[in-house]
Amino acid sequence: MENKIQYNVGDTIQYTAILYKKNEKIETSFIGNITSKRYRYDVGDVGIYVAPLYVLYCGEWYKTLFQPPKNKYFLYPHLLMKPEYIHHLPLYFLDTITSVSAIVSSKTIDLDELNV
Repeated sequence: MENKIQYNVGDTIQYTAILYKKNEKIETSFIGNITSKRYRYDVGDVGIYVAPLYVLYCGEWYKTLFQPPKNKYFLYPHLLMKPEYIHHLPLYFLDTITSVSAIVSSKTIDLDELNV
C-alpha cells in the first residue's frame, strides 16, 4: 500500500469536517490550508492538519476568524487521516477532499465564538 500523501504543506483544499457550535456538531464543507502532516515513524505520513479558511454555514460560505490553538486540547485545525489509522476521534478522512471552489465572501464567522 502506498503511504505517500499526495498533498503538501501550504496546499489549499476543500474537505468535509465538523463545525463545533456550542453543544452541536455540524458536518459541513470547509476550505483550508494544510499546516502540517501527521507522521508515524513505522509507516510514514498518515494524515494532515488543515487550518480552516472558509466554512459553509447555513448554506453560505463564511471567511473564518481562525486563531491557532493556545493549548494542547483544541478543536481546530482539523486532522484528516487515512482510514486505516483510526486512533483519534473525531476523525475526518482524506477521502473527503475535493477540488477547491472559488469563494468570494465578505461575511466572517468566529470559530471560537460559535463554541462558547
